[in-house]
Amino acid sequence: GGLLWLAMPMWLERDRERKLTLLCGAIVAGALIAACAGLLELALGTRLAGTLHLFRDKPTVAGGYLRLSGTFPYANVAAMYFELALPFSLVGLAHAVRRAPRRPAETLLWLLAADALLAATFLTFSRGAWLGLGIGSLAVLLAVGRRLEGRGWINHLRRHRRLVALGCLNLAVVGVSVLLPSHSLLLLRLTSQSDQEWYRASYTVRVPATLPARSQLHLPVTVQNLGPLTWTNAGPNRYTLSYHWLLPSGKFAVFDGLRSRLPTSVAPDGRQAVSALLQTPCAPGRYLLVWDMSQEGVTWFSLKSAVYRRIPVQIAAPPGRQTNLCAGGPVVSSAVSLPATVAEPGRPQLWGAALAMVRRHPLLGVGPDGFRLSYGAYFTPPLQSWDQRILANSLPLELLADVGMLGAGLFALFLALIVWPLIAPLPAGRAPSLWAIALIGALAAFVGHGLVDYMLENHAIFILFWIMCGLAGSLAAHDTERLSYADRH
Repeated sequence: GGLLWLAMPMWLERDRERKLTLLCGAIVAGALIAACAGLLELALGTRLAGTLHLFRDKPTVAGGYLRLSGTFPYANVAAMYFELALPFSLVGLAHAVRRAPRRPAETLLWLLAADALLAATFLTFSRGAWLGLGIGSLAVLLAVGRRLEGRGWINHLRRHRRLVALGCLNLAVVGVSVLLPSHSLLLLRLTSQSDQEWYRASYTVRVPATLPARSQLHLPVTVQNLGPLTWTNAGPNRYTLSYHWLLPSGKFAVFDGLRSRLPTSVAPDGRQAVSALLQTPCAPGRYLLVWDMSQEGVTWFSLKSAVYRRIPVQIAAPPGRQTNLCAGGPVVSSAVSLPATVAEPGRPQLWGAALAMVRRHPLLGVGPDGFRLSYGAYFTPPLQSWDQRILANSLPLELLADVGMLGAGLFALFLALIVWPLIAPLPAGRAPSLWAIALIGALAAFVGHGLVDYMLENHAIFILFWIMCGLAGSLAAHDTERLSYADRH
């Protein structure tokens, strides 16, 4: 990263404008390829999944909804990359507009690129991306306002009123066409912390204390929908009632119980009486029965929410039959046991753990990359095990937890020294270049999104961030020379 930062000004020392144009095109083209791959995945579904497995382990889903991730490992990473590339696409569009009478096709291509990146950002359904877009857009508007100051805002807008109207119309069309068909997921993402809250149910049933081995029986079960999703009883992702049999140790004896279809769909807070088909284990002994809902092809409720109830049941051999009716003992799933805690703790818990680390290790933190290795011990109560791939989901809190106030302070100082030369001319009303405005917007989006996500561990974001830092240093020096020359003349 440091080498990229230092190399950028050296590379741009000669033939600056051509190289900036090439770099802008490369950044936008890379983001556009990833965005188009994600848009195709949303359109084609599983038919494209095999190809995209070359770039990532699995698609990003929220419940049964697919979130756009393209060639990135996760939707939030894709969202930040699109956010950072979007201002550069707008610079390309602005330069093309200047040449519009000669190259209308170029203007159209840049406009389509910006629209595709904006649509892809929306379809990641990343709340951090919406925050970053808002902060980045505000920074760009303020910078553009200072650029136009002295030229007369009203006169400038009047002179380009058709272009402004078309831009607003284009933005409205993109927003409505993308978000309106996905309003259900949009509302869920805005009103809940994660999809773990969407998979909750209660079960009312009387289970006999003793049941015969390897037998089937029907039990009346009343299920209640405690989540925000409607349980559909048809389609490839329908909801069904099932169960797991656990050994006394908590490990699975039978993971995939028989499915019982819902008579009708169940709305949130609704109840449904189901005649559940239950098959008992083949080996006599003590077991724990766990009723569970499944959204077919998506998840089991208990695996998402870690909320379930164990019912002790004694399995007895039928009279006059052999004591063990299993050919090879109990059927044990490849999974080991039901989770004791949710696999992905929410941001409030992660942020609380990060703050606890800061209180205990304020100066130097717990060590570089230490948050993911330590956060479970800072929960209340402490976790015995946790997913060590999860980060703090906040750039400032991750830095504070990992490298303390000293390391986080140095990073903040470095970022301030990078950004300040870009914004220093603005209070005086001096006009920065379009490239500088794009960088101001991109870095503002990075910081805004970074308030609720940590992305520097991802190679694509890491490389692009340091390229932008190098660009900022080079452009700030060039703009300073340009503005000083203009002041002298």
